[in-house]
Amino acid sequence: MFEKDRKRRATYKEVFSTEPGREVLEDLMKNNFLWTSTQTSDSHETAYNEGRRSVILAILNYVSLDADRIQTMMKQNYDRSIDDNF
Repeated sequence: MFEKDRKRRATYKEVFSTEPGREVLEDLMKNNFLWTSTQTSDSHETAYNEGRRSVILAILNYVSLDADRIQTMMKQNYDRSIDDNF
């Protein structure tokens, strides 16, 4: 099992280390609740949204994206959303 997990992590890192891979990852993070709340008034919808978010968290774990990089991406996303609203 350890070898299988090591290979999976290596594959994820390879895919998401490319420029297109980074763009896809950023899009996935933006559109699957990494930066926003998953809560709604409907508990089923909230659970569904949490499921979507958990996939992104698993990918981030596989690619070993560090907290500093995630924080930088979060700030960039926040800055872009402010620019979009003006």
